[in-house]
Amino acid sequence: MDPRMELWNFVITRLIPGFAVGALVYFIYYYIFIKPRMDRIKKQDTLVKSIVMGDQVVTVGGIIGTVREIETSESEESDDVVILEVSENVNIRVMRPAIGQRVAASGHESGLDTWIENEDKESDDSYYDRAEDDRRL
Repeated sequence: MDPRMELWNFVITRLIPGFAVGALVYFIYYYIFIKPRMDRIKKQDTLVKSIVMGDQVVTVGGIIGTVREIETSESEESDDVVILEVSENVNIRVMRPAIGQRVAASGHESGLDTWIENEDKESDDSYYDRAEDDRRL
């Protein structure tokens, strides 16, 4: 058999299918792992840059607070610091990238405040009343 035909046969039967499988694995890996992560990073970056004073936010550590002040730094290497009011007259400083999500934008009523108020209004007696009702069933 001609050596050129053997080479051509090898390329068609071995190299091209192997390359196609490798490319397929790469694209599957890219669209399952890399692209969603890049989208989440871009979304988080957009959120962090859009935070303004008065927004109610949750940090990645789970602390809920209202943005009272944003301290910007002059150097590009360091991140901005956000002052959060977590309770009346209780402020904490967090790095801007530590903000995980926005609960409510400034000037809007949040569902979180309503939920907390309803929990505070509910008395302990109602808990025991519900427990007795459950036992009767």
